Amino acid sequence: MNKKVLAVVMSCVLAAGIFTGCGSKSDSKSGDKITLTILTQKTDFVNTKFKEYAETYKKDHPNIELKFEAYTDYDAQTQTRITSNEYGDVLMIPNTLPISERPNYFESLGSEKELANKYYGLDGVGDEFGGKIYGIPSDMNVSGMVYNKKVFKDVGITVLPKTPDEFLSDMQKIKDKLPEVTPYYTNYKDGWPLVQWEPDTLSVFGKNTYTNQEMVNTDSPFSPGTPHYIVYKLMYDLANKKLIEKDPTTTDWEQSKTLMAQGKIGAMELGSFAIAQIQAQASNADDIGYMPFPYQVNGKTYSNLSADYPIAVNKNSKHVTEAKEFLTWFVEKSGYAQDCGTVPTLKGAEMPKSLQAFKDLGVEYLMPASAKEGQAGWNDKIDKAAEVGLWQPDFRRRVIEAAIGNSKETYDQIMNDLNSKWKTARAKVVSGK
Repeated sequence: MNKKVLAVVMSCVLAAGIFTGCGSKSDSKSGDKITLTILTQKTDFVNTKFKEYAETYKKDHPNIELKFEAYTDYDAQTQTRITSNEYGDVLMIPNTLPISERPNYFESLGSEKELANKYYGLDGVGDEFGGKIYGIPSDMNVSGMVYNKKVFKDVGITVLPKTPDEFLSDMQKIKDKLPEVTPYYTNYKDGWPLVQWEPDTLSVFGKNTYTNQEMVNTDSPFSPGTPHYIVYKLMYDLANKKLIEKDPTTTDWEQSKTLMAQGKIGAMELGSFAIAQIQAQASNADDIGYMPFPYQVNGKTYSNLSADYPIAVNKNSKHVTEAKEFLTWFVEKSGYAQDCGTVPTLKGAEMPKSLQAFKDLGVEYLMPASAKEGQAGWNDKIDKAAEVGLWQPDFRRRVIEAAIGNSKETYDQIMNDLNSKWKTARAKVVSGK
């Protein structure tokens, strides 16, 4: 980089403290009325929380109006808007946009070296762009289970389970004492909630190296004693012991949130993003709690920490400076993560009440470590070549079907089949074929 350019960049960083003030693209003079358009996937916040944010922000920025636009089919709608160069000023980066294309559409927010010290979810993200960061996680999700505290209390569960066996025992208590309550709800039909179990494999391993370093260097990641075997054995046992819905093929995601809120479901495996959605439907929001996956490594409980949608600034915005300033405020001061019941991106920020159990248990958060040199992307490559579907519901459905007797497969047969596919695919990826 040219030394003069570097000096200018550094002076902006030092003057602003964060990634604000260095953008020169703004057609507004100080005090001019401007409107910032923010694209978001949070349709449930548009007429509630986002209105509050706009009012709060205007107190210190009287010349700025915030306009939030939300879409149910956010990724598809926003991808179309990006293609047509009409994608607001600030937005959540859609999952459909290849990471490599971020510099084409978004402003750099600063260097990874600087920002990763302050925010979660940025380690290694700038590797592809010479250390630059183009999006900051709007919030962070942890893996675990939503549960109804009142249901647990009514059957005498006073201590959260720390092992799969303890969890099964607790679910059995619910079944025995409250027959009108479904102990565990799989959301089998919708499928995607079954995939919510996958991050728990990192929690069970207890080290951040599992996903990208350990798993990709073994031919049998589904064998007894491995994180995948342990995690999905609990899923199998819940179904096999009839602790789930009577007919998993008829489950309904939207209805499940209502049933959980009404105390008709004991627990569901979901990311922490779901907490606020379920609390919103409960007569007493405090009845809805969140606990880590029931497993400990040497007496320690872990939980996978993953980034939600990254929030970014449109590089074609006429108000880049103002957009960056708002982005900083949104991530650091809006209270968005707390309102979502998720982990704030800003390190050291106050955690939401819904994650109190994690604090009480001393849960340690893990984010997947980067791959070893020469093995970048191997996990995805092996998974796709093997057609295992680590992020698809298919093999979880096989597990449940086997557990309830709808197929003749055993749990071990399913795991052995996945091992075989993984081994074959891994050999191809390693050889570069």
